[in-house]
Amino acid sequence: MKINYNQFFKLAKDKGIEESELKYTSNSSFECSIFSHDIDSYSASSTSSLTARGIYNNVMGFSNTNDINKDSFDYLVNSIIESSKYIEKNDDTIIFKGSKKYKKVHTFNKDLENISKDEKIKKLFDIENKLYEFDPRIQNVIVGYSENSKESQIANSYGLKLKSKTNYYQIYAQVTAKDNGQVVSEGDMFIDNDFSKFDIDKWCDELASKAIKKLNPIQVKSGKYKVLLNQETVATLINKLLTSTSSEEIQKGSSILINKLNQQIASKKLTVYEKPLEKNIFARSFDDEGVATYNKELIKNGVLKTYLYNLTTAKKDNVESTGNGYMSGPKIGISFTNVIIKPGRQSFDETVSKIKKGIYITEISGIHAGLNSQSGEFNLQSQGYLIEDGKITKPLSLIVLSGNLFEMFNNIATICSDSKDVLDTRVPSILIKKLSVSGK
Repeated sequence: MKINYNQFFKLAKDKGIEESELKYTSNSSFECSIFSHDIDSYSASSTSSLTARGIYNNVMGFSNTNDINKDSFDYLVNSIIESSKYIEKNDDTIIFKGSKKYKKVHTFNKDLENISKDEKIKKLFDIENKLYEFDPRIQNVIVGYSENSKESQIANSYGLKLKSKTNYYQIYAQVTAKDNGQVVSEGDMFIDNDFSKFDIDKWCDELASKAIKKLNPIQVKSGKYKVLLNQETVATLINKLLTSTSSEEIQKGSSILINKLNQQIASKKLTVYEKPLEKNIFARSFDDEGVATYNKELIKNGVLKTYLYNLTTAKKDNVESTGNGYMSGPKIGISFTNVIIKPGRQSFDETVSKIKKGIYITEISGIHAGLNSQSGEFNLQSQGYLIEDGKITKPLSLIVLSGNLFEMFNNIATICSDSKDVLDTRVPSILIKKLSVSGK
């Protein structure tokens, strides 16, 4: 859709709005799931919205509409003025003039849209059949597909104009296996924008195998163990750690990393990057404030190298934004994308072979309630396997993993070489020297 941005900026100026910003977003999506050899759900939708911000009487007002018509600009401008009356004067009054340079990223694959919906649905039935055929103990299978295409444009009264276009698909499945009266479940998801990258045989075999291996679990004695975390678990925990690098949390005094810049906060084995310009579907050349993104070291050999800033928090600390301003409702918060942990040299199998007795964690849950972001203390329900004499052996019935997030990342024994993409995080498995495990 063609948006007359200058018309909006003129109207805003005439109404007394000093500087303004207008963002247009268009989304189209398609979703389908199958269950018991039949289509269980099907939907397709297309939406668009306009989001506006403006400085009125030194206060940043906000407005949004999903109903785009000839009266939309009047509504948005009046809503900015009205909302500003109920907001106390604050420092969040920055409309960005623009960065000197923006690097191009490519996150749209037109070939994906050329594949028919029938072909995509057929893939779901193929997945369902392969999962059922893997083992008679697999009793129930749910398979789903979702696809999203998004176009964004951001412009402001300083003359800044930016746009991005991205698309991706997700294939997901949940399987239930039964044996000797026991029921276990396992799920997985694949995400990309290149349909040819999905290896149906490999993906189905790995998912079904994980479910079967969970059957007939044993109890493990409570105690302190060497703990090997799989990539999905590492991704969850490293992202929780990095929330403490938010300059907003630092300035509010709610982060444990206050006054830790350029200090050792983790094992020297740990190096973490944020690479928003990395070539994948999560790449971003600019954040939601129009600030150019760039690849950066967050933690180098255990040393914290930077806090993450948006324009407002950067102004408070008299530094430049790190391009991490992301909108959450009317507020610009702080977030990150494409987090990468530098892999080690030792393979996963070699790491396992050196563990006489330990626990391999494959899944954690209750992260929001079970982990205190400020103190780092956690008690998390977990699933995994016993490691005995260098081999992964028996599945474990429900266990609880306990410790401190910051102490844990200081007690890394080995970072493996088996890096894997887990959504927008690329991480390897990590062996922790010792963690508390509650079992029987």
